[in-house]
Amino acid sequence: MTYDGSRFAAAGLPALALLLSSCALTKGPDEQVVLRLIPPRVDLAPTAAQGEVKLVPPRAQGVISQLRYVYALGDGGAMQQARTLVWDRPPPEYLERAMAAALQAAGLHVAGSSAPAKPGLRLSPTLLQFEERSGPATHAAVAFDVEVAREGKPVIVRRYCGRAPIRSAKPDVRAAAFGEALDVAVKAFIQDVPGTAMADRTVDCASSLPSSSR
Repeated sequence: MTYDGSRFAAAGLPALALLLSSCALTKGPDEQVVLRLIPPRVDLAPTAAQGEVKLVPPRAQGVISQLRYVYALGDGGAMQQARTLVWDRPPPEYLERAMAAALQAAGLHVAGSSAPAKPGLRLSPTLLQFEERSGPATHAAVAFDVEVAREGKPVIVRRYCGRAPIRSAKPDVRAAAFGEALDVAVKAFIQDVPGTAMADRTVDCASSLPSSSR
């Protein structure tokens, strides 16, 4: 049983590649470039579901909840929106689909937030990062919190992060980097789920950045 992660493709590519800079993101070609999600291929467990999980649609605040591509210059730079690069759906939907696919691959039945309440595990994600960052190396940054609630136990919050280098200015390469970063974060999340022995802990998100790209 494996989870291959999210893969992305780009549609409407302009004739010229965009430069990895704020000028390129804000003064690029007039044609809109749409980055779209290709649903991940997941090998489901051959056995019956081992339990039910209620997955609440992820929340996000600010610009990362919108369609326009978000970037920041430097690790501490303010987030800005690209003029012509857009996602085909809001990033929180990418996270929801990736989490649901991973949970199903782990042999769990995923119920939406509108399903009747049942005792069990309730996951409420919040997308914190979904942006391109530069310095010391340009990379895609994805991070999300998950509030974990189980009947009779305290609510805990876990954080999961993924980083992936953006090796080219091409839109499809940018999109693929976000797919890789999302895959890293979701794989870290799903490792906590099968035994339902999730425990609150501090996570160093910087540790998910590949050493070759730091």
